[in-house]
Order: sequence, then structure tokens, then C-alpha cells
Amino acid sequence: MLLDECGREVVSRSPHRRVGFISCPWLQEEQVGYESLLELNFARIALLCPELASIRSQPFSLTFPDGTKYTPDFRLNFANKLTIIVEVKPSKFVRQHKEKLDAAADFLRSQGFTFQIATEEQIYKDGRDAKASVYIRYARSHYAPDVVIEAMVKLNAQLTPCSIDTAARSVNCSRELVLHLIGIRQLAVGPSLDDQVYVPSDLKELRNGDFCPASWLNN
Repeated sequence: MLLDECGREVVSRSPHRRVGFISCPWLQEEQVGYESLLELNFARIALLCPELASIRSQPFSLTFPDGTKYTPDFRLNFANKLTIIVEVKPSKFVRQHKEKLDAAADFLRSQGFTFQIATEEQIYKDGRDAKASVYIRYARSHYAPDVVIEAMVKLNAQLTPCSIDTAARSVNCSRELVLHLIGIRQLAVGPSLDDQVYVPSDLKELRNGDFCPASWLNN
């Protein structure tokens, strides 16, 4: 099996599905492409995952011995050097493509990657898609750097796990600013993306070096 780092052209327009790009300048300059609503929702969730260092759409192609090709949807790189390759696919099609996905998974794991399939069962569970959409929308808000720094100094000094509204009241800032800080991952939420906010250093798994991005992504 061969791995082509160039991948294929990302985001081909289609009248039958939603395609586009997500801008996330707080994380990286490169936009994140998506070719379905399910991919868009996964990418929004992934952008909130603690320790994420970068995300790239359709990062490479694999060529199977019979000449057929497979291109995964996303490559996620994490601060702990872990790399997760993600295939986003409706659950009804996973079994249909099982042989190809299993072969790709075996090869990628032999190359040191973690391979993961994301379906609507994980992405839409507990309304994660809608919650992620809100956080990422507020991530695009503009605040002066000194406003962000002042809020984070206060939150680091005072915040224990609490609701978004409680966090805002505790440091006398707006709820929208707290949502912005979650969106740019200055503050963290759990994998269900519920209204429970943490300073990242207060997450026990991160503090102990036991954080598992794959489990977080799978909720």
C-alpha cells in the first residue's frame, strides 16, 4: 500500500451536499475544508478538543494493491505528538465500506497513526453539533488582547468547574466573552460540550498526562 502526502483536491462543489471551509485563525492559518454537513459538524467539535495543535482536511491518499484509492477526511495533530486520522461517514455506510476501512486502519496503525471513524452517533449525541456551532461562532468574535488576558488571569485565579454564567459572574465579564474563550480553547469543556467550564490546567487528565483525545472525540 502506498501513501501519497499530496492527497486530493479538497472541497469539490456539489448541488447535493454542503461544502465549504472553516476559518480558525486562533489555531492555524490553514482553513479546514469539509464536503458534507456531517464533516462540518465533526470539524467544529474537533476544534474544541483540548491539546489539538492542528487539523487538516484530506491530508493524503492511500493506494491499495489493486489500484483503488482511499482518502481520509481529517488529520488531527495533538500537542502530545499523537496523530489521529479520522473518517467521517454516516453509520449506514460504514458496514458497506468495512473491508476498505479495515485495510486502511491496519495500514495507518502500522505507520504509527491512530485511526478513528466518526459517525452521526458520536457527532450528534447529546446535541454536540449544535453546542459546538455556538462555541465556534463566538470564537470568531473580536476582543482586544488585554481584555482576554485580564479575563484569563482572573479565571485562572478563581475558577473551579462551574457553569458558563457562574464563570462570567465570578470575574465580572460577559457571558459572550466566556463563550469566546471556550471557542478559542482558553477555557475547556468536557466531551459532551455541556455548560460546565474548566481552566484547562484543572482538567485532571491533562494535568496527569492521561488525556485521551480519541475518547474525548468519541464522547
